[in-house]
Amino acid sequence: MIIMGKDDNGKSKSSSYTILSQEELAEGKTTEIIGLEITGMVRNLSPYLWTRSFCDITRLVVKSNQLTKVPSEITNLKRLTHLDLSHNMLRSLPPEIGDLVTLKELLLKHNYLRLLPNELGKLFNLQVLNLDENPMAPEVNALYTDSRSVQKLLTFMLDNLPIPPALKTAPQRQWIQLQQVDQSAVSYVFTIMTYNILAENYATRSQYGYCPSWALSWSYRKELILKEIITNQADIICLQEVVTDEYNQYFLPELSKEGYMGIFEPKSRARTMNEEDRRFVDGCAIFYKSEKFEVESRELIEFNQLARKIVETAKQNGSTNKASDEVINRVMTKDNIGVVAVLKFKNPPDNLNTASEELKKKYLNRIMISNVHIHWDPEFCDVKLMQILLFLTELRRKISDDIPLVLTGDFNSLPSSGVIQFLLDSRIPFSHPDFKQIDYKHFFDEMISTSGDDSSNISHPYKLSSAYPLDRKDCFTNYTYDFKGIIDYIFFPRDYMKPLGILDTVDSGWFQEHKILGCPHPIVPSDHFLLLTELQMFLNNPTSPQT
Repeated sequence: MIIMGKDDNGKSKSSSYTILSQEELAEGKTTEIIGLEITGMVRNLSPYLWTRSFCDITRLVVKSNQLTKVPSEITNLKRLTHLDLSHNMLRSLPPEIGDLVTLKELLLKHNYLRLLPNELGKLFNLQVLNLDENPMAPEVNALYTDSRSVQKLLTFMLDNLPIPPALKTAPQRQWIQLQQVDQSAVSYVFTIMTYNILAENYATRSQYGYCPSWALSWSYRKELILKEIITNQADIICLQEVVTDEYNQYFLPELSKEGYMGIFEPKSRARTMNEEDRRFVDGCAIFYKSEKFEVESRELIEFNQLARKIVETAKQNGSTNKASDEVINRVMTKDNIGVVAVLKFKNPPDNLNTASEELKKKYLNRIMISNVHIHWDPEFCDVKLMQILLFLTELRRKISDDIPLVLTGDFNSLPSSGVIQFLLDSRIPFSHPDFKQIDYKHFFDEMISTSGDDSSNISHPYKLSSAYPLDRKDCFTNYTYDFKGIIDYIFFPRDYMKPLGILDTVDSGWFQEHKILGCPHPIVPSDHFLLLTELQMFLNNPTSPQT
């Protein structure tokens, strides 16, 4: 037995196997073992190998032995990237080998394998698979001709992996009642949903290799998505990543049957395309119950166009500097958008007749619904922050501040980010780290809203709170193999509204229990989860309700 560890300089080295004594363990001594090579005509592997001593190894070589089986306990090697079982006597592999999702190389040359477990298809990180010199069944050989056809074989096996009965129904999400309706107040009560549905052109096997190809297909996912939306029957629905053609041909016709009307805008790149290509550009949609609302006005806010205007103004004023290049190269090249609709309630509250005559004449009967989709790349935190600054600045310019703002969407920003800090605190300094020390300040010189003479901050007048708690460690709105966290939000104006309840997020234990690596999944059609809240909007005293 050969142990592969690291020397004092961090380089790999091999040495003979030494077991730490109880005294050494008690003293807290550890060994950093990165690999294990077992030789000597071994016939069986003890499950003990996969306990504390070796469970973190990344490389296991057991070639040129006499193994007839691999123990199911191999599932414990969660960090394994290289597994060499060549030149043994294996006739089968345990299904648990599919749990080794970090594997990049699996060498099985010269064994007695005829069939492979479909669980092998779960190894979406696998780059090298050697099955040479095995008496493989014809159906396997038809897919595997050499090591270059790895993905073809893995896709076939994953697509044919049966779905366990426990995973044929979506995870249950509980409704959490936060507060009771204030029956004495003159108010409206309504529900609003936000949901990034994952556009068809982004749902690829290269991006979501852990999901069967049939479950990634739009024809399959769109029915589950529509079912989710209809089941929750929100009064207002905000969707991101809706493809133009799918909005016109699928969502609008289907949701109109449920009493909804909608508005839609594609991302900015659509303006540069011909009519045929524009059909496949995704964008943002807002649907609303036609029996409750009518559209008073609507706006498309294109972040790159706003940045373009600012740069042009700076050039005209002769005030361009290094930040001008940054805006051109970083902000103007991103085609994210925000869609805004001012909705008017069709019917007054039932108890409006109990209000004063003054209130009856001036009561609030409109809300501003904003649906945004911010740039995704974590390396562009300055762009995300610029986009939301531009959005709120333009919103103030076009629409009166006295209309309550409900802001929803996929912000691609964690609760600790500058974007969310700015939204919740109503201000942010230009020295914030998320600006990446780029001098964006001068672009806002004529639009900046500051307190007193403090021009080091930019602020907005919307006093926003999150309908969902942002400090829960087990909470997430986006769940993939590489990332799990909160990036979708519903913000409401705390001076005008209070949240009555929310649809809780999916329990993280459910994913761990069922060994689900990420979404999409055959019963979870997007990598995002929809958010849904019920809000009470007060008309008589907008400064009284607090969260």
